[in-house]
Amino acid sequence: MNKRGRRRVRPEAARAFLVLIILGVCIYIALATTAGNYIAEKVIAPIFRSLSERSKPEDQLLSKVPTASVEGSVLGSAGDGTDPAPDEAVASDGNSLSLLPGGEPSAPASADGETPVSAPSASSGESSEEVKLDAFTSYALQMGAFSNEENAKSEADKLRTRGAAGYIYHKDLYRVFASIYQNEADAQTVRKQLLDSEGIEASVYVIQAPGAAFRVTASAEGLASVKSAFQALQTARDELYTLCTDLDRKQISQAEARTELKSLAEDARKPVEALNGTGEVGTALQGELKKSADELEKVASMDGSAIAFSTEMKFALVRQTCAYAELMNEITGASA
Repeated sequence: MNKRGRRRVRPEAARAFLVLIILGVCIYIALATTAGNYIAEKVIAPIFRSLSERSKPEDQLLSKVPTASVEGSVLGSAGDGTDPAPDEAVASDGNSLSLLPGGEPSAPASADGETPVSAPSASSGESSEEVKLDAFTSYALQMGAFSNEENAKSEADKLRTRGAAGYIYHKDLYRVFASIYQNEADAQTVRKQLLDSEGIEASVYVIQAPGAAFRVTASAEGLASVKSAFQALQTARDELYTLCTDLDRKQISQAEARTELKSLAEDARKPVEALNGTGEVGTALQGELKKSADELEKVASMDGSAIAFSTEMKFALVRQTCAYAELMNEITGASA
């Protein structure tokens, strides 16, 4: 049987085939490069130009950098996060409520102490600096939670006759707060004291606010004024807390408390004008500074008994704490 011989490929045909392959690769590369250049020029570049234009700083003094969202919650007697039954009044008639925890009061929360680094801006004589408003957590002694506002007002009035704040905070329910504390241990101590000594049940409502950072561009004098405005709200809240505690512990007199309240009001009012023309954030801060200053001056000049004076101080403290938390949640877009 004859074996079939293998067909031999001529060298000329192999060379022609190789040339065709190389030519095809070159055409493909040329086309791909052209398409790549077209996409880069017509598609990618406009996207980056658009992003670049969006990232340009706005023509405002303040630019906001929000932090994480936080929400309020309730700590029951066991810290289980549950509310008491709505419309259940938990305060009783009698003498003034003791709203001081056993032991020494805790020190007011302090700021980070971190100093942001200034950077020169495009405008001569101006600098840009990040100013921070610290996040905070406070603990309100909640004496009742009501679905009906009139019931909440009735309970608040009873509390106010006994030296408690009687502040109504409306979120999902009308919550009646007696006082506020800067750490959970103090709030839980008072809650337990009320239960053990008077049979009054209460819960602890957690008030939280996110921090926020703002890029401020201004002259050295303007920058100092704006930073002072940011700090004033935090300082007023912390110092008012200390005043309320010291007054109830009889560590200061009413006269001394009145003097300190007037001083706090002046400090809150001083930086108000520095926030003119600073956009929505500045206007919101400006409004709360004015309201706080007016409130502190009103308490300082009020007539009445020692219990009434103490009540108004606690009310101012709780209102300012809740208002500050709501303001920060509004500014950062977090939940109130």
